[in-house]
Amino acid sequence: MKKLTTTALLLSSSLMCPSLTMADTGFQTTPYVGADLGYLSYEENGYDDANILSIGGKLGVELHKYFSVEARLGTGITEEEDYEGVKGLDLSLDYYLGAYALVTLPIGEKFSIYGLLGYTKAEMSAEYAGFEISADESDMSYGLGAEFKVNDKASFTAEYTNLLDGSTYEVTSINVGMKFNF
Repeated sequence: MKKLTTTALLLSSSLMCPSLTMADTGFQTTPYVGADLGYLSYEENGYDDANILSIGGKLGVELHKYFSVEARLGTGITEEEDYEGVKGLDLSLDYYLGAYALVTLPIGEKFSIYGLLGYTKAEMSAEYAGFEISADESDMSYGLGAEFKVNDKASFTAEYTNLLDGSTYEVTSINVGMKFNF
């Protein structure tokens, strides 16, 4: 009986002290989905930049109020036509696929900034006179972003991401989007 009373007292004390409960540790599992519209830039040494609009989706989970993981998949919705002034030479983004870790710093209740680090694989194609060549590359990726919460379930995002960074080329993206929590 004494053991039961002691256990009941400890349990009720821990429930009355919010700093000791799991709710305040920041750990959580909040899944989310989102969509982004991006302005992707392909820069290669000695050539003009190619700029392509992209659309992408993301699926992620907040594991802590400061840490999330997510996967992204996207494709180009426009292509760079007449690249390098060559009539009929078109560059396009076939797809990108990535996995990222995000570290978030809340700045008030509705606004936060975040950094992301991960890995991206992307495929681009060049087409000229009916012939098409595709190449895929993968690399570490990093970026910075900001999030504005509309409410507990929806938020707007904006970010800059360096998707691929080779020795002679770089693929970057500026994205705006929405995120929806479950």
